[in-house]
Amino acid sequence: MKLIPRNELDDKWRLIAEIVTHGARGRNLSGADLRDTDLTGVDLSDADLSGADLSDTDLRGAIFNNTNWINLREAFAAAREMQDESNRASVLKALADKLPESLLSEALEVAKEIQDELTRTSILRALAEKQPSVLCQAITTREMQDEATRASVIRTLCEKQLSVLGEAIAAAREIKSESTRIDVLRTLFEKLPESLLGEALAAAREIKDEFYRAKALRTLAENMPCVFNEALAAAKEIQDEFYRAKALKALAEKLPQSLLSEAIAAAREIQDKLTRASVLTALVEKLHSVLPEAIAAAREIKSESTRAQALRALALKLPPHNAALSNDSVSSTNLNYATLINSNLSQADLRHGNLKGANLSGADLSGTFLNSADLSGTKLINANLIGANLREANLIGANLKEANLTGANLIGSDLKEANLIDADFLGANVEQAQFGNNQGITDAMKLELIRRGAIFV
Repeated sequence: MKLIPRNELDDKWRLIAEIVTHGARGRNLSGADLRDTDLTGVDLSDADLSGADLSDTDLRGAIFNNTNWINLREAFAAAREMQDESNRASVLKALADKLPESLLSEALEVAKEIQDELTRTSILRALAEKQPSVLCQAITTREMQDEATRASVIRTLCEKQLSVLGEAIAAAREIKSESTRIDVLRTLFEKLPESLLGEALAAAREIKDEFYRAKALRTLAENMPCVFNEALAAAKEIQDEFYRAKALKALAEKLPQSLLSEAIAAAREIQDKLTRASVLTALVEKLHSVLPEAIAAAREIKSESTRAQALRALALKLPPHNAALSNDSVSSTNLNYATLINSNLSQADLRHGNLKGANLSGADLSGTFLNSADLSGTKLINANLIGANLREANLIGANLKEANLTGANLIGSDLKEANLIDADFLGANVEQAQFGNNQGITDAMKLELIRRGAIFV
C-alpha cells in the first residue's frame, strides 16, 4: 500500500478547511485532491475544478454557477462513480447545461439508475430544463413513476422544444389519472400542429370520464375548428345534466354558427329548467341565425320566472324593428322574380318566403332568416349569406356562384342543380342537405361535404 506523506495530508485538509469556512468562489482548484470530503453547501461558483478529484465527495447543496470543469468527460465520470445518490444527482444537475451531445444519453442512463425516486426525478427535471432533446426517453419509458411529476416534466419539455409534441402526447396518454392527463393534454393541445390532429383526437377519445373528454375536445376545437362537431357530440353524450350543461356552456363562446341549432336542440333536452335556461343564456352571445329556435326553446320553460330570464337575455339579441322587413310584411310574402340586386336584407325575417326566380345578386343576406323559403332558380351571385339560416330552404337550380355561405345553416336544404362555382361553404352546417348535378363541386369538395353530413343524389 502506498503511504501518503503527512505534509500532503495536512495540505489537503488545510485546503478543505479553507473551502468549507470561506467558500471557493473564483478559486483555482485545478488538480486538487478533494476525495472523501464534505463540501455540503459550499459555493464553488466561478471556481476552476479542471482535473480535480471529487471521488466520493459530499456535494449536496453545493453551488456550481459558471464553475470551470474543462474536462467534462472526467467530471462526468467522477460524478458517475459517486456512491451516494444525492451527491451523484447534485453534480449531474450542475453539469446538465454543460454536457456535450455525446454525453447526454449517458447522463440520462445514469439518472435512470438512481433508485430513490425523488432524487431520480430531480436530475431528470434538470435535464428537461437544460437539455430537452434527450428527455423524451425518460417520460415515455416511465422512469418517472409519480404521475404529477411526469406531467410537470412533459409541460416543461414542450415549452422548451415543440418538435417533441408527438412523443409528449404518447407519454401523456400513459398517465392513469384522468384529471392529471387532461391537464397535460390541454396544455399540449394549445401548441398542437395540424399534423398531430389524429393522435390528439385519439388521446381525447380514450378519456373515459364524459366531462373530461368533452373538456379535452373543446380545448382541441379552439385551436382546430374542424373538431367542433366532435366536441359538441361529446358534450351531448354526457349523461349527467349538470356536467352536460357545463360542457355546452363552455363550447358556446367559440361554437361556429353552423352548430348553434344543434347546440340549442341539446339544451332543449335538459330537463332541469334552471340548467336549461343557463345554457340558453350562454348561447345567446352567439345567436344570429338561430334566434327563432332559441325563442321556441325558451317558451317551453314552464317556470315563468326562469322563462322570463331566458327571454330577457334573448331580447337583447333581437334586431330593431324594421317595418319594411317585419314578420307581417315579409315572412311568407311573395317576392318571386323580384329584382333585389345589392339590397341590404341582413337579419331580415324571410322565413317561408317565396323568392323563386328573384335576383338577389350582390345582396347582403348575412344572418337572414330564410328557413323553408323558396329560392329555386334565384340568382344569388356573389351574395353575402354569412350566418344565414337556410334550413330546409328550396335552392334547386339557384345560382350561388361566388356566394359566401360561411357559417350558414343549410340543414335539410335542397341544392340540387344549383350553380356552386367558387361558393364558400366554410363552417356551414350541411347535415342532410341535398346536392346533385351541381356546377363547381370538385371530387374533394364532394367528399368533404359528405363527411359533414351532406347527401348527394
